[in-house]
Amino acid sequence: MATGAIPTFVPENLKASVEHAEALRPLIPSGMSMPEMAMRFILNNPTVSTIIPGMRKIRHVEANLACSDAGPLPEALHQALRLHRWDRTPTSWSQ
Repeated sequence: MATGAIPTFVPENLKASVEHAEALRPLIPSGMSMPEMAMRFILNNPTVSTIIPGMRKIRHVEANLACSDAGPLPEALHQALRLHRWDRTPTSWSQ
């Protein structure tokens, strides 16, 4: 990390990020993971043609590829997720 750089997930950011992510957990359909739901939500946007997810293991690559093959999320789930939109306000220490 560069000198003076502030990490994204300092305690102030991490706590709020985890709380927002956990609020989505009840919406995850049976047999689907949180990462799959997130990637398929992003791919539902017609202006998005690809995403670059992290992948450290071959099983991550395979799971990521399966997301695009699975197609869009059901419309009701997509709309429920949209209700969780989080517009964060940057602070002086998080920029």
